[in-house]
Amino acid sequence: MTAIIGAGVAGMAAFQSLQEAGFDAVLIEARDRIGGRIHTLDLAGWPVPVELGAEFIHGNPPELAEFVDTDSEQPADIGDNRAIARLDKVSPSDPDRTFSDFLAQQSDLSADERASAIHFIEGFEAADPERISVQSLHRERAAADETAAPRRPRQGYTAVLDSLRAEGPILTNTVVELIRWRPGAVITHAMGPLGATEIAAERIIITLPLSLLQTQCPRFEPPLSAKAPAFSHLIMGGALRLTFRLKHRVWRDQDAGFLFGDFRQPGHFGVWWTAPDGAPQITGWMGGPQVNTGMGDTRGGIADLAQILGCAEGEIASALIDSY
Repeated sequence: MTAIIGAGVAGMAAFQSLQEAGFDAVLIEARDRIGGRIHTLDLAGWPVPVELGAEFIHGNPPELAEFVDTDSEQPADIGDNRAIARLDKVSPSDPDRTFSDFLAQQSDLSADERASAIHFIEGFEAADPERISVQSLHRERAAADETAAPRRPRQGYTAVLDSLRAEGPILTNTVVELIRWRPGAVITHAMGPLGATEIAAERIIITLPLSLLQTQCPRFEPPLSAKAPAFSHLIMGGALRLTFRLKHRVWRDQDAGFLFGDFRQPGHFGVWWTAPDGAPQITGWMGGPQVNTGMGDTRGGIADLAQILGCAEGEIASALIDSY
């Protein structure tokens, strides 16, 4: 049998593949739900889903073709930023460096171009310019399909999760604390709804977030010493999203698409996008190190959106049904 830790998309896909191939497997999840960073709220009487996690599909992954319409969203136009465009000219043989170091070497760029480039790295990449690798950005841009605008799954990401469901044991509310392993055998020690439990298997697949593995949660006996250098050199980007459900649209165009603010100080929701089909719902986005400023609350979001739309904060506040 194979034990799989983590019921996000990677864990669910592995679980489904094993089941379809005729192998015994058990899926273990600490939360009371499956999906991981996908979390969709389908609210009764509300025309569109509220996504608390992933929302867009970037590129044209064949696995998700059945979930999207042929029509796509308008791409988020960041303008003609020379600093970002110059990433295409980076040679794979060049020594790697941070984006901040790369930007410092572009002596002919204006202050506005520099600010715009940092805004893109922090917002779109959800990354710290002082840490993100220029070589990784170059590889990402080389692999990107620039003709494919971001799209949403029909009826939200719930349909994607439903497609990954498989028959078999899924243990939710079960926190793995210790994994004892040796070649050909593994015992998972976990705390579940009925108390402590042990799950014996021949092998284990770990799909936990990087941040948990970096804090040695769960513990491994023996430790994963060979993987420690990789863990220490990787980091997840920070992101904070704020979604408003409104009584009516407070923007003029029915399908406004992406809206951008000109905020030079951190701690603001500088990018917003509207929901499909003209629904009165809008989402703000903050990425990179500024998510740690503690300024990303509902009141701040109302102020940021009002500034971008050129309306009074009270107009948004009076139309607000709920925020997430």
